[in-house]
Parts: sequence; C-alpha cells; structure tokens
Amino acid sequence: LQHTATQGIFHDDARVRETNFQSGITLAHVRHLIDHGYTVIDQFTTQETVEHIASLTRTSLETRESRNNDEKDKAGEDGITWITPEPRNARKDVTTWLHEGHPIASLVAAQFDALQQDLCCITRLRSQRELQLACYPGDGGGYKRHTDAIPETDMDGVQRKVTAILYCNPQWEIRHGGLLQMRLADHDGGGVVDIEPKGGRLLMFLSGCMMHEVLPSHATRLAITSWFW
Repeated sequence: LQHTATQGIFHDDARVRETNFQSGITLAHVRHLIDHGYTVIDQFTTQETVEHIASLTRTSLETRESRNNDEKDKAGEDGITWITPEPRNARKDVTTWLHEGHPIASLVAAQFDALQQDLCCITRLRSQRELQLACYPGDGGGYKRHTDAIPETDMDGVQRKVTAILYCNPQWEIRHGGLLQMRLADHDGGGVVDIEPKGGRLLMFLSGCMMHEVLPSHATRLAITSWFW
C-alpha cells in the first residue's frame, strides 16, 4: 500500500511549482497526488459533455442488446465495439476502447490531451496512454479490489503509472451506489476513502499503488479511464 515506491516518477518540487497547468488541475491537486497517491478534480468537464456521453452510450448499448448474442461483441452501425471483459466473477462492466475516430472519444480527447501534457510536465512519463469507457448496467454489479498495474520505478517500463477516471453520470445520487472505494496508504492511517462518481468529476491516482474497487452499482454507471505511462 506504500505509494512512495513510485514517487520517483515526479520531477523535483521546483519544476512542479513552475508548471503552467492547462487541463484544469492545479498545484494543490498535484500536491495531493504526490503526498497521498490520489486526487479529485470536480468539474473537469461540462455537464453538457457528460449528458452527451451518457446519451450516446445509452443509445449504443440499447442497439447492442437488440442484436444476437454472437453479434454483440462486433462493431455496431455507430462504429462502437463493446467488449465483455473477463473475469466476470470480478467485474460486471462492459467496455469500449476510445480509439481515434471513436464517436465518444472526440468529446473528451482535447481535455485528456491537455491532461497528458500537464502530467508530462510534472512527471517522467513516456507520453503513452490508453483510453476506455466502462459501463456498469446498474444490476448490483461492481469490480472487486485490485490495482491497475504492478508498481515499478523504471520509467522505461510498460506498466501504467497514473490512472485518470472521468465520471459521466449526469444525475448520480447516493442511492445509486457505484462508489469507488480506495484503500489509503499506511502513512495516511490505512482505512478507505469513498469517491462518489459524480458527473464531470475526475479522479487521478498512482496506478500501481492504490488498491481500489467499484462498489455495487444500482443505476447505470459510466466512467472514462485513461492510463498514462
């Protein structure tokens, strides 16, 4: 649970302080990421964008459900390919990779580009990333406790270093569940912190260090995740 093992990804304090952030994150957010392994940025994107993503996702998945089972993992007429990731005893979401040209990717690409530029100013990342949308259908499913990578200090390694999750739930309420529960580092007293998946909120954390899980979701739960290394 010690995230200090990967703090070598960050540049020195003077360089971090001099960074002119472009994506909406602030020095305070970066400080919290360095000191605690995670940080939360509200209103990272607009409510209009969140609602647009939710609408496109809902229509795409409704169309997918109307197809035969052997056709569901193939690209639909909207160009979106939904995948049912394994193992199903650990996770209950369906996902789509947001590659260039993906109709949903275009709605957030500029913001994640800016975030990547900011991260490359404060860290020694290789400027690589993946982008994925995950949807939990609201049937009580979640994602069991895990980390997103194996901790490593080798900046030439291929392990994910920073995870950034943008929540796209326009009308989220506490009764909907689906909180992301994160295990805190020992120097933070251990225990857990629960992150509400409010629309427009961005959660960033150190991929290999922060153990987390998605608690049961009782309403459709959407999240766009970018992994940086």
